[in-house]
Amino acid sequence: MITGSIAIQSVLNRTTPYHVPHSTAILGYACIYGGDDRYYNNIFAPRKGYEPTGTQMYNGSPQDMTAFIQAVTLRLPGDVELFETVRQPAYINGNAYFKGTLPYADEVLALVANTKTLGLKVQRSATAISLTLKVPAALVAFKVPQQSTATLGHVRLAGAAFDNPDGSPIVLNEDFFGEKTPGDQRLAGPFAHLKVGDNVLDLFDL
Repeated sequence: MITGSIAIQSVLNRTTPYHVPHSTAILGYACIYGGDDRYYNNIFAPRKGYEPTGTQMYNGSPQDMTAFIQAVTLRLPGDVELFETVRQPAYINGNAYFKGTLPYADEVLALVANTKTLGLKVQRSATAISLTLKVPAALVAFKVPQQSTATLGHVRLAGAAFDNPDGSPIVLNEDFFGEKTPGDQRLAGPFAHLKVGDNVLDLFDL
């Protein structure tokens, strides 16, 4: 659940080391080109004072590595400067957008509810910190695929997989409270069980 703003920040005037997967050994150096990001199954609902960004700033980014290679190839001949003109791929799908946030133009599965808010409120009592949400029926009905090591792919430069520290695969089938979702579909966001209307979720005990 993303309640603030996000931005793409490229750093093209210096190189930065990247590492061998699960190690601090340096594998190489590269500029930060922006992209190669993954936004799956999130809820975008900015709080007051935050710009409603969503993922539309990725518009124009390649959808996958094949499209990225094609975009670089079209700029040949050249050298490393070719990569300064092409963003890395953006992997974005299964997100829900509220309060003016907008999706990536090539996002296939998205819920856009720009006229609605979630009434998001964080409260503290003597015993807990709780989150209050006013959930529309559209969000409860919006089911998205679970993600895993197999579906998240590899990062471009280091070739690293999204896996556990010991190299074993992960399946993102647990919510904020550790509740597992059966099957291969789930609700967008960090909570496996939401109902239409008011939801009060105790996040932390005090």
